[in-house]
Amino acid sequence: MWFLKKKQANEHSVNDKVAEMIAGRIVKWQRNASQRLNQRVRRYSKESQLRWFWLFCGLALMALICSVLITSRLAQMPRIRNSALPVHIGQSSDGPPKPHSLKKTDSLNHQK
Repeated sequence: MWFLKKKQANEHSVNDKVAEMIAGRIVKWQRNASQRLNQRVRRYSKESQLRWFWLFCGLALMALICSVLITSRLAQMPRIRNSALPVHIGQSSDGPPKPHSLKKTDSLNHQK
């Protein structure tokens, strides 16, 4: 049985190497992306960066308000009216179906 344990340990080390390689690629991609973004941002002064920030915040807020206004006018809440629901708290509802409307089924009453 010792050879099975050795084989499992070997598989784990291979999986760890693959995971390490994938994680290394992801971290490298993140660093490259952050370097590019930092280079672009450094082109602008602090005042222009602040203007861009407020411009994007204003555009996002305007888009949010417009979407709320448009959807609130177009979509209406459906009205649910079921005869079993009470109209008012003090009034009774229609209740369950009447007994004469139900068919009585019994295996002894069936004729062949």
